Amino acid sequence: MKRSLSPLATVTIASATPAFFNFVNNPGGANPIATLHGGGPALVGEPGLIPGATFTPAQPNEFISLFATEFGPTDPALKSGQIPSQALPDSQGLATLINEVTFTIGGIAVPPADVLYAGPAPCCVGLYQFVVRVPPNAPDGDLGVTATVDGVSTPSGPFITVKQ
Repeated sequence: MKRSLSPLATVTIASATPAFFNFVNNPGGANPIATLHGGGPALVGEPGLIPGATFTPAQPNEFISLFATEFGPTDPALKSGQIPSQALPDSQGLATLINEVTFTIGGIAVPPADVLYAGPAPCCVGLYQFVVRVPPNAPDGDLGVTATVDGVSTPSGPFITVKQ
């Protein structure tokens, strides 16, 4: 049997390919981001989003926790499969992202001082957690959220529900 080579292809490799985790995936990509009030356990979203679970909208000026994946390397680096809360002695805290992450909520830039934490979620391998303040002037509604790390942004569509 004669073997032939396939044509050459170019592959782009990025240090991050960020995306949010969603409570529900809807056609078209308008999806509610997996979000907690503060550090949890209360869920952020439109009431009735998932039957049997209690959701309430976020409020302007409130701190929320957003969950995502593929935001790149941390300091210190975590080993493959390592649970972040078990990676460091308690006195050293948690690993954080090497590259700065910026956020917009409803098109409003979140100041860096309002991003309290950006790094691996303490509980889970491969899960990132971001504790950010909803802008005080955020309007009511389903507000699109974008996170950008190392020049790469999350896909458009994911949102949080905000109501004063």
